[in-house]
Amino acid sequence: MTPVQIGTSDPLFILAPPLACSWKLCAALGQHPQMYALPETHLFTAQSVAEWLQLSSASSFAMDHGLLRALAELIYGEQTESTIQLAAAWLLRRSHVTTAFVLETLAERAHPRLLVEKSPSIVYDVKSMRRAHLMFPHARFLYVVQHPRAYGEIIVGMLREMSKAGPLATSHWLMQLACMPAMTEKGEAMTAGVEVDPQRPWYVLNRTICDFLDTVSEHQKTWIRAEALRTSPDVVLQKIIAWMNLDLIPERIEAMRHPERSPFSGLGPANACFGTDLFLPQPELALDSRDLYSLEGPLSWHSGRQTFALEVKQLAQKFGYS
Repeated sequence: MTPVQIGTSDPLFILAPPLACSWKLCAALGQHPQMYALPETHLFTAQSVAEWLQLSSASSFAMDHGLLRALAELIYGEQTESTIQLAAAWLLRRSHVTTAFVLETLAERAHPRLLVEKSPSIVYDVKSMRRAHLMFPHARFLYVVQHPRAYGEIIVGMLREMSKAGPLATSHWLMQLACMPAMTEKGEAMTAGVEVDPQRPWYVLNRTICDFLDTVSEHQKTWIRAEALRTSPDVVLQKIIAWMNLDLIPERIEAMRHPERSPFSGLGPANACFGTDLFLPQPELALDSRDLYSLEGPLSWHSGRQTFALEVKQLAQKFGYS
């Protein structure tokens, strides 16, 4: 059976856990003239805009900032405090529509460029990813994996940085991420604990993504390792562009090496300043020759000799980690 031809109007969803450096990839792809990178919209955590607004108001992070910035930029032409207010009112007037309708509207504004969207919240629940797939059945899904040791050290480092101003509440999104439920020997989630152990979210979220992708047609999905984006960015970007059947010329690859040129990089207006992972110094895609991480040995975030759980090792090994 011949696969359905995917049109350039269908979005590309980047699937990755929080803090997995996926925004830099998203913004890099957005520098290709045939693609448009959105900030984090978190749209498919809900079915309707009304439900999304309710979730946003109860969120422990600025969940609405990314979508408001996207609406301000694409509908009102710029990101200012005034256009953010207009974007919020635009969204409120459409509380009765589906979240997919909002993304479709953004796609129409960005046309003929293809939307690229990455919201970490979507990978917490298979239902959210299935909602995106149901609403956009020809969408593509790009899965970004990262070594569990590297991911764990990023989470622990972020916890230390954010805790400098005082202890984080257990309801804070980062604490909830770092203290996700432990796993049984069968990989099943147990009750939530209070111990910081980043291998838990790494396993749970990557396992959830894998379960969803098992239901997606082969020609609509691919995956890359985050480490490859640092060590050989041109190769990774060329692979993605070729997979998407878009124009592949050197000038466009060079443009994608500068994700900091995205209109959503850095802080936005005061009333919607977040919505993306803020870039560190030297935001461009640069070569990184650091040694590869190992699945063996004690974990740096434990004072004892604890190592990776068997389930974590087995899943990581499927992606070629050792």
